[in-house]
Amino acid sequence: MRRNFKLAAILLSTAILAVGCKSSENDYSKYVTLGNYKGIEVTKQTVEVTDEDVEAQIQSVLSQNATTQEITDRDTVEEGDVANIDYEGLLDGVAFEGGTAQGQDLTIGSGTFVPGFEDQLIGAKVGDSLSINVTFPEEYQSEDLAGKDVVFNVTINSINMSVSPELTDEFVQGISESQTVDEYRQSVLEDLTKSKEEEAKYTKQSDIWTAIKDNCEIKGYPQELVDKYKEQITTNYGSYAEQSGVELDEMMTNYFGKSVEEYAKDIAAEEMIFKMIVQDADLKVTDEEFNEKASELATNYGYESADAFIEAYGKEELEDLVLWDVMMNYLTENAVEV
Repeated sequence: MRRNFKLAAILLSTAILAVGCKSSENDYSKYVTLGNYKGIEVTKQTVEVTDEDVEAQIQSVLSQNATTQEITDRDTVEEGDVANIDYEGLLDGVAFEGGTAQGQDLTIGSGTFVPGFEDQLIGAKVGDSLSINVTFPEEYQSEDLAGKDVVFNVTINSINMSVSPELTDEFVQGISESQTVDEYRQSVLEDLTKSKEEEAKYTKQSDIWTAIKDNCEIKGYPQELVDKYKEQITTNYGSYAEQSGVELDEMMTNYFGKSVEEYAKDIAAEEMIFKMIVQDADLKVTDEEFNEKASELATNYGYESADAFIEAYGKEELEDLVLWDVMMNYLTENAVEV
């Protein structure tokens, strides 16, 4: 059974904020005392892409395009081998859901399976059948398996090695628009630089927003807004909890240390601060900004046109999304790097 990793941050407040739960209230001053939001000091972000970064990315691409070849000069499993296995997982002698597979490729040492599983395959031979005892982590996503001792009956079908292709002009032509290796290296450099610039921008804006929230005093919450966010969180993310076999409140508490109610209040607070800054700074969305964002999102999400995206998403919701970008750009321009 493959190890279940923790969910990524599925409840990014700004992502939820962007879709804008509408409230009948427009004046949030009785709920929030707006603090300073201009001249926020933030750490200057540096963007540097090294030759090592470029090489690591290229090696990653080569690995992704690797093929497997059967090892014929030995029959013993070693670290780094790709072992083809059949396995059956037993809990208290009974096969459990998702714990059985045939013809599964597993790279030994990858940490893909339950801790301790791969180590116990080292030294086994092709054709061997063996029983492996492992313990699922306490934080494992399935309550039925978390912290439990289980036995896997495993058969080694074959051992293989991963063979990466050579970095040639022909290879890069097949995976990119580059015609030569040198062109490809340059494109990787440019892509990594752009990615790091975006990351630096996000980090800066995140730091600014965190500081602004800390500067504000939250005196209360409009219940209508909190209820709408609770409903939205439940609608959008309840399936994650259901798939994990836990209540949504429990999942929220486990991953974020907050209940649905508490998280909804946090997002409601951000919504109010957002709207108050927009009003106080008299920020507006121009037609050009709106149309540019609509076209960008329509392309990203496969809509035939910007109008089709607007119809599906909602004009008012999209205006709020663009207004969020306008506000963050304004706050960034008025921040001070130190």
